[in-house]
Amino acid sequence: MDFNAEMRGWIRGFVDRDVKPVVHELEARPDADIFPWDIVEKANAVGIGALTLSEASGGGGFGLLAAAMTIEELARGDAGIAMTLSKSLHGAELVEQFGSDSQRRRVLGEYLANGRALFTVSADGPEGGLSRDADEDATSPEATAQRIDGGWIVNGVKRFVLNADKARYLVVFVPWRGSSRDALTACLLLESGHAGLETGPARDTVGRRLAREADLL
Repeated sequence: MDFNAEMRGWIRGFVDRDVKPVVHELEARPDADIFPWDIVEKANAVGIGALTLSEASGGGGFGLLAAAMTIEELARGDAGIAMTLSKSLHGAELVEQFGSDSQRRRVLGEYLANGRALFTVSADGPEGGLSRDADEDATSPEATAQRIDGGWIVNGVKRFVLNADKARYLVVFVPWRGSSRDALTACLLLESGHAGLETGPARDTVGRRLAREADLL
């Protein structure tokens, strides 16, 4: 059998078995109970959450084509679930590629062991989504980073962050103030529960209620 067809069939089987039968019931729940944790845990248990991470990191070692097919098939079941899982995988990829050795060991170790250790990624500007200025999305004046002894301080707001209130780890792109170069952007890894990090109320979004957005404060 063609490998791509086999891969697509595997993901389609997961969606038909574990996503589509429960989506409507989930969407009808009250806001506090709506997040599809059971589906997220099942997806991570079968390797979807680590599909494109390297085998050395404990992932599947697959490429972008496999990731694209996976997201497409997940979206057949529900767009919100597809966005949640793809955004989480993207965050894990960023840590694997650009994180320190200690971050990779600790953060990816928890991510692979704990089906609820979700990532999210925020690079949006003050209005969210795409802006007229190609650089504005990642360098919004509403959030800035400053280097201090022993770490960083991030001040401001990041808008419309997918699953900001559910993610364990948040990868954010913010302007680095006080750097030696103008318009330099810092990519920082934040952890939920850290002092000073709060989230605003989650917002419903038409067509993908199972993946809601909130502000990082």
